[in-house]
Amino acid sequence: MEISMPRHRFLLVALIVLLTASSLWAQIPTITLIAPASSDTGATIVISGTNFSAIASDNLVMFGPVAAHVISSSTTQLHVRMPAGATFDNVRVEVHGLTAISH
Repeated sequence: MEISMPRHRFLLVALIVLLTASSLWAQIPTITLIAPASSDTGATIVISGTNFSAIASDNLVMFGPVAAHVISSSTTQLHVRMPAGATFDNVRVEVHGLTAISH
């Protein structure tokens, strides 16, 4: 007995499988350096590490409880604007639900 599936339904299923599989291979980001180590509000901070997204809006950067604006990004560096009220304790970078925390 042969089971047939309409082409559009097959393509939808294939797309869902592909998207699900790609998230399984996502790598946990790491933070290796934050420079400068202290700064004023509005200054540009460079966060170096691995497994960041090259799409700036895919990276969420938190300085303590305060979110920073990501100006530009690559897979190894984030340039962010130092937000008001931020601290350098527990700098976090979240990429696609995976999080790096500075120590």
